[in-house]
Amino acid sequence: TDKLPGNFIRIGFIKLLFPNAKIIHCKRHPLDNCLSIFFTNFSNNIDYSFNLDNIANYYLSYTEIMNHWKKIFNNDFYEICYESLVMEPEKNIRGFFDYCELDWNEKLLDHLNNKRPVQTASVMQVRKPIYKTSIRRAKNYKEITKKILSISDFKLLSENYNF
Repeated sequence: TDKLPGNFIRIGFIKLLFPNAKIIHCKRHPLDNCLSIFFTNFSNNIDYSFNLDNIANYYLSYTEIMNHWKKIFNNDFYEICYESLVMEPEKNIRGFFDYCELDWNEKLLDHLNNKRPVQTASVMQVRKPIYKTSIRRAKNYKEITKKILSISDFKLLSENYNF
């Protein structure tokens, strides 16, 4: 999955260019998502990623806009939870392949042998087996997350997240 929620900004444009496009939205626990952004060394052009308040507020905006897109493009919108994907990869990958009406291939589960270049912040993780240690990772950073949770809307969003 892409660590940055920045692609959500382009959904309207994508649907304008490709009206039959299907949107796959991979949600993740808000605290884990924000910490992942904070701990990743992104380029300077993603300046909100260096400040926890900015990340939390950006995440709130992202959530609001994704809810909007989901209402508008409901039939073309597939939502999956990162945590579920990690816990049961085959089941969930098959689910969105079925949704997209794509043919299934067992090789899709063998990501370790994929030699394509990776140009995201996850370049080091992509070549590793799927791991569960990033699920509920925020619980190990209570001092850091305390600052994010002081934003009332973010706290509510975080408390209501289910997978």
